[in-house]
Amino acid sequence: MEIKTETATNIISRFNRKAAERVVRGYNINTGLVYMRPVIKGVFYDRTWDPLCHRVYVAITQGLELRKAVDEIMVEILGEQSCPLAVYTLTDSSTGATNGTLTAGRNA
Repeated sequence: MEIKTETATNIISRFNRKAAERVVRGYNINTGLVYMRPVIKGVFYDRTWDPLCHRVYVAITQGLELRKAVDEIMVEILGEQSCPLAVYTLTDSSTGATNGTLTAGRNA
């Protein structure tokens, strides 16, 4: 690279911060790699925001560059896994609960 690693890292970090800042302010952001847009979930029965019924999140989909890169993927099956995967604990990322309950539409 013609520029120092620290300089490149700084530029990329600033770009990411600016993209995040804009998307949380309501703008749609297309970086070429990903497309981000803010979304409000929940039904409005009146004009009042209710944090129990409504939430804001950012929808992220692959952009043109990523779609092109995915088209280049080659899958090679190397064989069967010797030790099958087992899940012992699941954590609800929204609530932190590990009691077997999950929040619909959120990460585990």
